[in-house]
Amino acid sequence: MVYIKGYIRLGLTLLIGLWGFLFYGGEILKAQGDEVEQRIAQLNSPEKSLRRDAANQLGFLKDPRGVDPLIRVLEKDPDNEVRRNAANALGTLGDKRAVQPLIQALTDKSKDVCREAALALGKLNDPQAVEPLIKTLKHSDHFIRLAAVTSLGRLKDERAIEPLIGMLGDKDPFIREKAALALGEFGDERTLDPLNRLVQNDPEKSVRQVAGKALEKIKKRVPVTQLKKPQASP
Repeated sequence: MVYIKGYIRLGLTLLIGLWGFLFYGGEILKAQGDEVEQRIAQLNSPEKSLRRDAANQLGFLKDPRGVDPLIRVLEKDPDNEVRRNAANALGTLGDKRAVQPLIQALTDKSKDVCREAALALGKLNDPQAVEPLIKTLKHSDHFIRLAAVTSLGRLKDERAIEPLIGMLGDKDPFIREKAALALGEFGDERTLDPLNRLVQNDPEKSVRQVAGKALEKIKKRVPVTQLKKPQASP
C-alpha cells in the first residue's frame, strides 16, 4: 500500500511538472512572438534609433517573420545604419528570400551597407551570390574587398578560384591572407604555384605563414607529384 501511494505521488508530481513546462514554455514563446511583432512595427518608426535597434534585434530573434520586413528596410530605409543592420540581420536569419536584395545592396551608396551585404551573402550559401561577389572584389574600399573574399571562401564555388588567386596580389596584406586561407580550402592544383610564390616573396611574414598553412591543406587533396615544396622566407 505504501508503494502504491508513493507511485501516485510521483505521478502527480510529474504531471504538475509537465503542466508547468507546457504553460510557462508557451508563455515564453508567446512573449517572444509578441516581441517579434513589436520589433517589426518599430521598423516603421520615425525615430531612426528605434529602427536601428529593431533591425538588429530581429536578427537575434531568428524568427522568419522578420525576413520580409527587413528586406523592405534594406531596400528603402533612408538611414545607412538601419540598412546596414538589416543586411546583417538577414545574413543571421539565413533565409534565401534575402539573396537578391542583398546582391542589390552590394551597390548601395553606403560602404558599410555594401560590406555587411557581402558578408551576409556568404552565410546564405547560395550560388547566385558568387558572380556578384566576384565583381565586388574590384571595389575601391579594402573592407568591402575583404568581405567579398571572406564570403567567397565560405561559398567554396570553383568559379571563385581564379579571382581569389588574383587577390593574392592585393595591396592589403589582410586581403592577401584571407585569399590564401580561402584557396587552401578549395584544394585545387591551380593554387599551388601562386601560393608558393606568396610563401617565397610576400613582404609580410603573416601572409607567408598563412600561405604556407594553405599549402599544407592542399597537400592532403592534391597528388604529391604535383606539389612543389615552398622555400619560405626568413
